Amino acid sequence: MKKKIMLYVVLFGIGLPTWGAYDFSAVSPNGQTLYYKVSSPTECYVTWPCDTATLWRNVWTGYTKPVGNVIIPETVQNGGQTFTVMGVGAGAFCGCSAMTSITLPSSARAIGRTSFWKCTALTAINMPNTVSTIGRNAFDSCINLQVMALPEALTTIDTSLFLHCTSLRVVTIPHNVTRICAYAFMYCNDIDTCYFNADSCFCDIYDIYVNEYPELFYPEKFIKISGLDNGITPHKFLVDNRDNRDIILNVVFSIISYFQRKN
Repeated sequence: MKKKIMLYVVLFGIGLPTWGAYDFSAVSPNGQTLYYKVSSPTECYVTWPCDTATLWRNVWTGYTKPVGNVIIPETVQNGGQTFTVMGVGAGAFCGCSAMTSITLPSSARAIGRTSFWKCTALTAINMPNTVSTIGRNAFDSCINLQVMALPEALTTIDTSLFLHCTSLRVVTIPHNVTRICAYAFMYCNDIDTCYFNADSCFCDIYDIYVNEYPELFYPEKFIKISGLDNGITPHKFLVDNRDNRDIILNVVFSIISYFQRKN
């Protein structure tokens, strides 16, 4: 393991360092080298390899990017010690444009922001229902991703999570989701099926959409909760799914897809 001073911070509530180059590498079950950062004496997460990268820029410079199907193991060995893999760190697979699928282990609890940004060949993301946090822009510009079933433990669909996922067609929103953040599905113009399983959740919609199409923001069971009319502050809406799923599908996905592609 590299000798270095490490600052451990709580990220996503599971004690992951926010970002940085790796502490050790290991070969994955399907023969690809992945890089890990230690987050506790017994836990680690997948990170990027390049020491000189600036956060999500050039994170794989000088290293071989993963290609094809990538499988992240539940545990990895280093120096005679076993570490449990807790998730994927921020920016870990940025720009891995030849990676076609990824499978996370059952131990995974979090996916960091921009983890799969511009993974343009990615068509399948297999994650356990234990993943409770997915950071903003995690799947930004995954232009070949078509189907996404979000994990049951997820409570928030973060800002710009699926931004520019232009091939996304089918989305499953799990029962525990209580908030859909602004721009979560921006430019996802091909969505035609949503399995909306949440009982109720808040949707953050910026004022530009409220002001331009006010008549569509106040149907039954779609209630304005709060928001300042200044053009930048999100309005919060409560979507109640217990009585009428047709309203949910019609209104929510009209907003996050139809309106956002006009801007």
